[in-house]
Amino acid sequence: MTNKTKVFGPPGTGKTYVIKEYYQTYLRMGYGPNNITVITFRKNGANDLVAATMPYSRVDEKELRQHVGTIHSICNRLIGRPELIKMEDYKKFADETIYGKYLTKIPTNHGIDEDTAYSGDAFDLYTWLKNTCTPFSQWKKYPGVKNIKIPPKMVEGFLKDYEKFKKEIGKIDYTDMLQRVIDEEIIIDTPILMVDEFQDFTAQMYKIFAMWVPHCEYVLIAGDPHQSIYEFWGGCTDYYYQFDAVEIIRGETFRLTEQVKNFSHRILRSAGMIVLDTKAKHADYESIKKIRYDAKFPVYDDEFHLVRCNYQALPVALKFANEGNVYGGLYGWTEDELNAANAIIQTRQGKPLTFLYMKALLGLYPSKMIGVRGSKEEYFEKLEKRYVPELQTGTGVLSVQIIDYLRSPNPTKGMTRDGKLFQAKMNGIKNRKEPIFIREIDGRRILTIHGSKGLEAQAVFLHNAITPRIQDVLLTHGKEKQAEARVWYVGATRPKDILYIVMDAGCRNYQFPPIHSIQEPLATGGIVC
Repeated sequence: MTNKTKVFGPPGTGKTYVIKEYYQTYLRMGYGPNNITVITFRKNGANDLVAATMPYSRVDEKELRQHVGTIHSICNRLIGRPELIKMEDYKKFADETIYGKYLTKIPTNHGIDEDTAYSGDAFDLYTWLKNTCTPFSQWKKYPGVKNIKIPPKMVEGFLKDYEKFKKEIGKIDYTDMLQRVIDEEIIIDTPILMVDEFQDFTAQMYKIFAMWVPHCEYVLIAGDPHQSIYEFWGGCTDYYYQFDAVEIIRGETFRLTEQVKNFSHRILRSAGMIVLDTKAKHADYESIKKIRYDAKFPVYDDEFHLVRCNYQALPVALKFANEGNVYGGLYGWTEDELNAANAIIQTRQGKPLTFLYMKALLGLYPSKMIGVRGSKEEYFEKLEKRYVPELQTGTGVLSVQIIDYLRSPNPTKGMTRDGKLFQAKMNGIKNRKEPIFIREIDGRRILTIHGSKGLEAQAVFLHNAITPRIQDVLLTHGKEKQAEARVWYVGATRPKDILYIVMDAGCRNYQFPPIHSIQEPLATGGIVC
């Protein structure tokens, strides 16, 4: 007889904390870490679970991750960790088959962002079919079917040939990690199973879960159906509701202020959903504000800028770069960019450059300009051995010409990298005197709403421009409109202190319920719709 429990936990109510408590309870009952499997849907959620259970497991992290991780990682262990298909394998398949000219994108991670679900990419189609347990013959149900470039009469052949190709090279993709467990009826090897973010389970995942449950002594699931935002990849809230178990309701959010909590609930209710009320933090200040896209944003030690779709992140990134702000996440600053920018700052201040700064900077110039005849790699190896930080006067590593460029209003002059965003990043720091540190980049991140799920920040700037496809969805009623409301609900429930609604008159904006604040005139030229 399996002991079953399910935990309903809205944002910030401590679902992971409950899992941690149950984990400790099972240890006290005499079970070891190798007797307890804890799984979740996303990698960052898996990392949270590892961090939560690590202090009590009495094993090192590597051993703990054998039984705590994403469902893909757990299933991959159970099937013996076969070799995973790589980029060059996808390219080989494209080059050696008749489908190459139709394959516009080679997959890198079988991502779960909405953009990929509607991309029309053939490999994404295959993943969706596996996630939803949809037969190949019904491929036209795929959300991005209108964008599929393979001729309709060839689609089923592509799907079958791709499976044949994987078998021939003896490798698997991410869908196979789960499908092999189903096909070979591999049972979980622990008596205890706990699952977080259960509302995001796909049909393929639920098949595995349903097969495992009868073989477990204890099963606990945790989730919040209102945070189900992966329906386009097959996520289904029905599985949470159908699971017959003793239910624990977490009735207090420790993250959200009362105002933000009430606002987020109105988002759901405006789409016709029933919401269980919860307690929230008291705040004696306005914790929701509207702000224009072209305004100077307030700065916080920890802030998210959330956009609805991936490609909408670029205008936000350009805005920050032009204003001299550094940031992480989508289009964020790379380590090489940070080092190059610090080299520019140090040069303008007349300060010596570390080797890393010098290397990043020189890597941006053509070999001829920096006096390199062979490969840059060999040059950097030799330079590192003899390099001593010193003032750059034009007689050392940097030429007078390069130093003049770096001190000019356009420090990117002469560089081989000339993208608009890169130039904005380097030019935006022209008035900066202090070096840039990683913590500053990590403190401000640009993310999609989907990418922010499970995360929180002191301040959240919710950019509410929507795409034409979403505009069409909002004209409908029922499931699609409710699915869209759940996305914005997730975005609105990320802040610990304050939520900014970023308005842009250049686009259609998602129509939020009233937040009892003054409506200011909007500015144009922001997010791409």
